Amino acid sequence: MNEKDELHFGENPDPLDIQKVYVEENGGFLFAAISSSLEQGAIVYLAKIKLNQPLRQSLLNELQQTICSKWSSRDNVPLSYCANGQNTLIPKEFYEKKLESKYLRLNHFDYDVKKHHNNRDYISWLNTQNIYFQSLAEVDDFRGQFPKTKFTHRSSLFIRALQLIKEVDGTTILMECTMDQMMMGIINSKGQLKFFNTFKIAGSNDILYFALGTLKNELGEQYKNVTIKIMGSHPNLSEITAALGEYVYIETVPTPEHYLNLNSDNPPSEFTSLILHSVCA
Repeated sequence: MNEKDELHFGENPDPLDIQKVYVEENGGFLFAAISSSLEQGAIVYLAKIKLNQPLRQSLLNELQQTICSKWSSRDNVPLSYCANGQNTLIPKEFYEKKLESKYLRLNHFDYDVKKHHNNRDYISWLNTQNIYFQSLAEVDDFRGQFPKTKFTHRSSLFIRALQLIKEVDGTTILMECTMDQMMMGIINSKGQLKFFNTFKIAGSNDILYFALGTLKNELGEQYKNVTIKIMGSHPNLSEITAALGEYVYIETVPTPEHYLNLNSDNPPSEFTSLILHSVCA
């Protein structure tokens, strides 16, 4: 049996009221269901499912079973899936759809137009297109079982979340850590994106190296006076937070409870990025 942690908020909504079901893979998978009939499109269900078989078909079967048992048939579910392939940000004034393959080939040597599907997200506050590629198999697998699947890149969700939590005044720095990668973004006091990057990591020391190196390069000695907001599903996140705290101020991103339909305890902090991603998808 697959391990499943479920959190319900309020009454189970009518299937027709489900605005979207957001899904991201991370070991097993995490997903959130959002109801359109509630104020702000509140989240009504969160789940973390650890699969015994780390295969996409296992994920799809478990997801189908969970969704169909709760709300409706899979054909009616507006699924939003978090893609995690390689990406490139292109300012809209320089973007041409017919040139997407050239953009991707220029930056990513493993891109193959015969094996990959181009996709794009528009990030409105940056007036920028985030273009990325996925394997044709991934796209076919999801749309084969969930025809209404919409894909959004993880970096697009992170950048939208960064703008969502930005400080009214001053610099905002956000980090998100998962098992194999970290994302880091900086918004300056004028509300402009000063820095964004995704780093592949092999361990906690990599996170310290990339985070501190980025802060010193981008902010100089002022990095000692700023606060990093941190979130993510990395199993050692508390230890990472403590280690970074020896060099800079650290603040764990609080659970955005105003997006939840609840009058109960907040969900665990590991769900924070999931909640922000699902709202931004």
